Amino acid sequence: DKGMNHIGHLRNLEWLFLEDTKITDNGIKKIESLPKLTTLHVSRTSLTDQALDSIIKMKTLQRLKLNETKITDRGLRKLHGLKQLTYLEIHNTNISQEAINDLKKSIPKLHMITHRNY
Repeated sequence: DKGMNHIGHLRNLEWLFLEDTKITDNGIKKIESLPKLTTLHVSRTSLTDQALDSIIKMKTLQRLKLNETKITDRGLRKLHGLKQLTYLEIHNTNISQEAINDLKKSIPKLHMITHRNY
């Protein structure tokens, strides 16, 4: 999380790949106000539903990968406000098909949700 303070000041950052890092729910707060961020990959991290409170503030976010995180149905419901989201990956999570269907109804532009549990 230490480096997140520096990343949070990169106002022109559009893509951020934090897969396989030790970022926490608190660390993600440091980047919630990046004005141009369109792509965020946080797969294989310890992020929980609490991190989505920060992610929903990312109003330019279009692509999101949450594979192998601790996100649940409850957290996924928070994404309903991200109307600009077009791509979501959620392999190996505790998210149900019902929650995915609800999200698809809520975000018409979301034309790809990947959901596999190995």
